[in-house]
Amino acid sequence: MPRTLAGAVHRFFTPTSRHRGESYFASGRVADACADVTTFSAAVRGTRQYDVWLRLTENRLVVGCTCPYFVDAVEGCKHIWAAILAADHAGVFQVPADLWLDFDDDQLDDLDLVESAVEDESRLSTFDGGTRSGSERRRGLQPFSRPAQPPPPAPPAWQTFLSQVVPPPTDLLPARALQTGELIYVLDLARSVTAGGLLIELLTRERKKSGEWAKPKTLTINRDDVGLLPDERDRAILDTLCGAAQAYPYAGSAWTGYGVGLPVPSVFILNLTLQRHLAPRLCETGRLLVRSPSNPADARSEARLVPVQWDAQPGQFQVRITARAEAGYTIDGAIRSAGHEYALDHAMFVTAALILWRATEPASRPRLAAFDTGGADRWMTRLRDMGPVTVPAAEATALVETLAISDLAQLECPDELRVDVRVELPRPVVRITRPTSGYDYGDRLEAKLTFMYGDCEADAWSMQPVCFDRERRLVCRRHREAERAAVARLQSLGVRRLADWQTGGTRLDLAAIVLPTLIRVLLSEGWRVEAEGRLYRRPGTVTLDVRSGIDWFELHGAVDFGGVSADLPALLAATRRGDAFVPLGDGTFGLLPEDWLARSGRVTSIGTPEVDHVRFAPSQAAVLDAWLATQPAVSCDETFARARTELARFEGVRAIDPPPTFRGVLRDYQRDALGWFDFLRRSCSIGSRKRRASRPSCACSISPAAAAAKLSTASASTTSSSRRTGRCAETSGTSRPLRSITRSWTRRRRSRTCARARQRQRGC
Repeated sequence: MPRTLAGAVHRFFTPTSRHRGESYFASGRVADACADVTTFSAAVRGTRQYDVWLRLTENRLVVGCTCPYFVDAVEGCKHIWAAILAADHAGVFQVPADLWLDFDDDQLDDLDLVESAVEDESRLSTFDGGTRSGSERRRGLQPFSRPAQPPPPAPPAWQTFLSQVVPPPTDLLPARALQTGELIYVLDLARSVTAGGLLIELLTRERKKSGEWAKPKTLTINRDDVGLLPDERDRAILDTLCGAAQAYPYAGSAWTGYGVGLPVPSVFILNLTLQRHLAPRLCETGRLLVRSPSNPADARSEARLVPVQWDAQPGQFQVRITARAEAGYTIDGAIRSAGHEYALDHAMFVTAALILWRATEPASRPRLAAFDTGGADRWMTRLRDMGPVTVPAAEATALVETLAISDLAQLECPDELRVDVRVELPRPVVRITRPTSGYDYGDRLEAKLTFMYGDCEADAWSMQPVCFDRERRLVCRRHREAERAAVARLQSLGVRRLADWQTGGTRLDLAAIVLPTLIRVLLSEGWRVEAEGRLYRRPGTVTLDVRSGIDWFELHGAVDFGGVSADLPALLAATRRGDAFVPLGDGTFGLLPEDWLARSGRVTSIGTPEVDHVRFAPSQAAVLDAWLATQPAVSCDETFARARTELARFEGVRAIDPPPTFRGVLRDYQRDALGWFDFLRRSCSIGSRKRRASRPSCACSISPAAAAAKLSTASASTTSSSRRTGRCAETSGTSRPLRSITRSWTRRRRSRTCARARQRQRGC
């Protein structure tokens, strides 16, 4: 990263000047900037506008400002610091390796002239009896200033380009060359136990005249000096330990601040990721040492520093449980490496990522290797502290539950302690309640999210990796991706995820206005939803049944809601009210099947809702049959099934001949009428036999022979009447007999309809 003026000269400014200068630069108070390769000038607006100039000469940055603070104290001010940040932002200067801050000599000479003039005036004031103070006399004089020199002509573009691409000259031995001796990394095992990670100290040591190592000292080095370390491995390790520099945005650019000039911490705690990444590199330097006291009473400073080497063979921890008839189950552990098993006391120090092996021989070194606990971190720590543990046989159930919840990857145990392990997708469960705390949340509701794995329910924010079913001895591994997707789905529907300051956990809340939509969407996606303790069910299969009455048809229907059904009239009533849910018999609520009701609402609306069915008239049989043909699960009685068969075979009304028992001759229009009689008779067969038997006088129920006889009689009477009036029977009486019979049948049907209406009114 290129050096900046701010990073090079920040030590010459006070923290207050730097802080205020950053505020000036961030607020855009630096204006009228003019710059070339070596100079930069600008006007900085403070109490009033002050002129600031910067001039870069070799390894000196000459600065000047017209503010009173700089004039009086001759010290870097906030206006100069703001101009330096602006110059860095513009990328004007190519900063050399060693840069010093200096002040403008011309301005200092002017200040000396001003001071001498003030002293002369004070001496002269004694002759004229003047009583003006020194500050008043000084304000009365103007500082002497030399005439401004014209700016040098701008160099050509090619010269500017070449001067900026050539690397700056560097000394073979920098001015601040590091005299750190040998850099060593010391692993402190005692403090690592309490620190919760691998604690590494950065120390330096030098050789004595006798050739022995002197007492190590703490390393003191700035972060921007890490690049001067001679060993590339040390530079990579320290850059990783220090991490990335924090950037501060100023006027659209990023400034790294003073982080590069901060000292490198001398003590680090490596987390698991850094342990896996840096442990091999630390061992590769040959300067990773472990502080190993000869006895526990030795002070930390007197402990020996023993080199550590890297072992390419990883270790693996395994929990081992053996059964004994009398004692019960003994829990122990072992470490496997390179095909061998070792006891736990062979390890000096163990983390979830590394293991430090003891030296097996006096001349050998401790070995650091990668390590896998298989999820048994707590088991290994307790076994190292307590040794083998025995569980009574009567408490085997508690041991099985502990093993199931721990989800150990490497386990050796008797078969009676093993459980079945399944991996399945969870069913999300959301319970919506009103806030129970004393605070007024307005129309906000609380939501609790859990996941069902079989018969086990796990909280959404629980870190437990598995769910254990005690009755079936079944373990279900939690599907984290599916759970995260469920949380994201809730958030997309208007549910907020907030931090609960009372419990320190996470809570969900939503507006009451989105509750109906939320329930409808989640139920359609297979969620289990409860609101205020009431369970909401999603619709299942729709069943329909048609039964025949005396002169009507009864449509019985129900929708299954997970074992609880709702009748068709209740669904239609909820639809007419505009409800989205229908109350069920067990106190729960069912989501209305909106798609099915939208397709079937017009057909069911033409019927008359009764207590447990919808009634249709015989004239509506064709419409009812056409709609039932689109339904998946339909049943009907024998009468309606026969009617459906007749309707399916209907191809139109055709003229038919009279039966053989008929004596006479029918004309063509009479044969057409006979066909209509037959069609009406077959159409009315949709009703029950009881209706046909109770009304033998209906025109639709007469036999073909009787119909032919009536047609013949009507034809004869029409012929005689036409002879008396002188009109032809073929033209004057073609449709009168059929029309009169049809009118009679229509009057009777209307009378029956009116009678039924009166009966219903009396019943109400």
